[in-house]
Amino acid sequence: MYGRLHRTVGSPPPGRDRALGAVAPDFDSEYLLYRSLLSARPLQPVLDLGSGPALFARRLTQEKAHGPTFAMDPSRAMLEEGAAQAREHHLPIDLIRSHPVPLPFRPGVLGGVLHVGGVGRVGDLDRLFGELARVLAPRARYVATAILPGRLLPRLPG
Repeated sequence: MYGRLHRTVGSPPPGRDRALGAVAPDFDSEYLLYRSLLSARPLQPVLDLGSGPALFARRLTQEKAHGPTFAMDPSRAMLEEGAAQAREHHLPIDLIRSHPVPLPFRPGVLGGVLHVGGVGRVGDLDRLFGELARVLAPRARYVATAILPGRLLPRLPG
């Protein structure tokens, strides 16, 4: 989620690709994979959960392939950056400052939820999945990725 920020500023940190064991996908390839998995229906809202500066939400909004786009993150600083970028590009994204549970949506309204890199940061996955089941429309998809501590990144103390 937050690790993607460096891609908008410059090249990847030295040694990152060696540490991962393979070349990481570029942002466009990563986005195309998520979008194809999400496959939201026209007119249905989409949520970028744990959006950081709303990189993926902004890209989804540019394509106009679905209904309203929401970006949700607990960090004010990340959402302010997302808001500034959305304003600069005239993108109508609704930004929500909140933790993932409870989700502030009516039952069955979301056409898809994208959750990039944040699953490992959720304390109560059962509650999150219960909330997702509540807010997702029938046949809507939840697309998520996680960073596994100790596998690709060193464990952080605490």
